[in-house]
Amino acid sequence: MNPVFIGAVAKRVGLSPKTVRFYSDLGLIQPGRDQFTGYRSYTEDDIAKLKFLKNARPAFGSATVHLLGARLEVAR
Repeated sequence: MNPVFIGAVAKRVGLSPKTVRFYSDLGLIQPGRDQFTGYRSYTEDDIAKLKFLKNARPAFGSATVHLLGARLEVAR
């Protein structure tokens, strides 16, 4: 599987790279690291979670998005 890096993920999901990093730093997604560059590498699962979080933000507000992200892990 080819690694998907932050710029491509951000463009695909419609979020800024800074927001993707923020969600990662909160622990809502847990990207791997590319073994050669050390860059964050995202899976299709990470991308699906980011799409969910992006769509949930207007409905619930950004303050509660991290709670919704935590619920994603519980539901799995």
